[in-house]
Order: sequence, then C-alpha cells, then structure tokens
Amino acid sequence: KLNFEEEHSIQYEDCDLLKNLYEVSQGLIESPDKYPSQKDMIKELLHDHESLIVALRKDIVISDEQNKDAGTMDFITGIMEQHETTAWVLRRYLS
Repeated sequence: KLNFEEEHSIQYEDCDLLKNLYEVSQGLIESPDKYPSQKDMIKELLHDHESLIVALRKDIVISDEQNKDAGTMDFITGIMEQHETTAWVLRRYLS
C-alpha cells in the first residue's frame, strides 16, 4: 500500500502543462548587477508578460484538447487574462 505522499504525488516530468511552464521560465532573462533605464525595465517586464501569455495559451489548448479538463482551462484562462491586462498597461505606458 502507498503512503499518503506517494499516493498524492505528481509526476512533474509527465505533466505537459508543467513542462511548458518550466520551458518558458527558462526563457525569462535575469540581469543581476545591470541597472537599465526605467523604460528599458518596463520593456523587459512587458516581454516577460508576453512570453507567459503565449505559454498560457498553449496550456489552455493542452487542457482542452489533451486533458479534457475544463476546470484547469478556466483557471489558466484567468491567469492569462491578468497577464494580458498587465501587458496592456505596460504597452500604454510605453506609448
């Protein structure tokens, strides 16, 4: 018989959604000891939000087509909408 942790553990390497998130997070660039201008920082932040939006859209498709999981699809859609709003605000600031 499995113990509680074994019974309820997630095999992260088998989860397409987590793989996709991991791959996107590897593309986000950190720049320690670099102090860009305010406008350049906002451009970097906008790029990061846009990268996450693309990844989340892929995850929505995976949740719908492969996993048939409407709950997760709705949850990811809500997160994506928050990133879209933030990206819109940042674009407005830069224009």
